[in-house]
Amino acid sequence: MRITLLGPCTVQQGRTLTVLRPSGRTNLLVLLLVQHDRVVPARQLAEELWDGDPPVHAINDLHAHVSRARRYLREWDPSDSASLRLHTAFPGYRLTGNGLLLDLEEFAQLFVLSRSENSGTAEAAARQALALWQGRSFEGLRPGPVLGGIQKRLEEEKSQVRLRLTDLLLEQGRHAEAVPDLSELVTRHPLDERYHRRLIIAYHRSGRPAAALEAYHRARQTLIENLGMEPSPELRACLQNILDEGKRD
Repeated sequence: MRITLLGPCTVQQGRTLTVLRPSGRTNLLVLLLVQHDRVVPARQLAEELWDGDPPVHAINDLHAHVSRARRYLREWDPSDSASLRLHTAFPGYRLTGNGLLLDLEEFAQLFVLSRSENSGTAEAAARQALALWQGRSFEGLRPGPVLGGIQKRLEEEKSQVRLRLTDLLLEQGRHAEAVPDLSELVTRHPLDERYHRRLIIAYHRSGRPAAALEAYHRARQTLIENLGMEPSPELRACLQNILDEGKRD
């Protein structure tokens, strides 16, 4: 059974593909899947189901949600080949199964490999990790506060992998290859100087000084308008390097 959560949430068992629809039971099962084989406290599940404000009788109501979730699991795996089981385990519940292929777990393993000191290993792992993403994590669902926090962490880890990949390209002198990813990262994170600085460097070292200067001025304008502050010394040093090289030419 393969379950994807880094994009549209789907369950594939054999030739049958089930697209998960937004509902309380779906959020409950996804939260259990993210932490499968581990006990998820009932309090955490209640926080997710009732959007951070569970009622006094939430724990009792949670039992009804769990019963519905157990029936839903049987729809995913009617032949019981994956042996999906939702266990009651103090102080909450635990989801187990055989042969589960979860894209989140693959991403976590590749995330670690992308930090390897071996540039070939790191680049291959980073590219494989990014290829797992087919959109925004938990796409199509309505994450509550707990899944929302996990979603935010996953998106940050994805950005870290993209940053690692662009750093590898820059270190290898493949500056032009790094520009598209860095341009998108700047668009997604306009107030993060890490991406601006690398984009300026990539433009400069790929023989596009005018584009590098334009990228610097856009960054400066964004920082002033949104944060009321000038670029950092590191970002200003990028500008100075471009100007100094222009004088030598």
